Amino acid sequence: TQVTNMYSSNGFTVTDIIADQEFKCIQHCMGPINVEIIPVDEHVEEAEREICTIKERVRCTTHGLPYRRYPLHLLIAIVQSAIRCLNQFPTKSGVSERLSPISIVLGRPPIDYNQLLAAPGTYVQAYNYNTPTNTMTERSVDAIVLNMSESRNGYYYFMSLDTGKVINRRRFTELPI
Repeated sequence: TQVTNMYSSNGFTVTDIIADQEFKCIQHCMGPINVEIIPVDEHVEEAEREICTIKERVRCTTHGLPYRRYPLHLLIAIVQSAIRCLNQFPTKSGVSERLSPISIVLGRPPIDYNQLLAAPGTYVQAYNYNTPTNTMTERSVDAIVLNMSESRNGYYYFMSLDTGKVINRRRFTELPI
């Protein structure tokens, strides 16, 4: 529903959805959209190819990081980052040769990679917003970068190493792992 609402709010009409057995339970909730549930042992080639591409990107990213285990927050952020990067550029089989999928569907300009300050998995000291500032409370927290916020307002999402929870901060300092 969130995805179809996103498309419709940007002027697109979703008429058909091809899904696997996992979506059978919500087939009746999709209203006027035709939901085709494929049989158990069949695959949608286009989706399978995209999934392989995303898995490949995630493997490359995780291979470059020194961690032995990946918390769920970090793994989700790496997958989201891979998908966002793939959607930043036009594809050969796409609708447009010049416009990226993210530009077509969401109307967003491409990410300026010069403004990216840290990649997912980077170890940082994220600064806390203490009010008042003259107390003995800690001024920063050890964290792992998850992603840049979607609104591009300079905020990043981090996983706090103290609590394991997702926090957002604007200021941070990258540190060696």
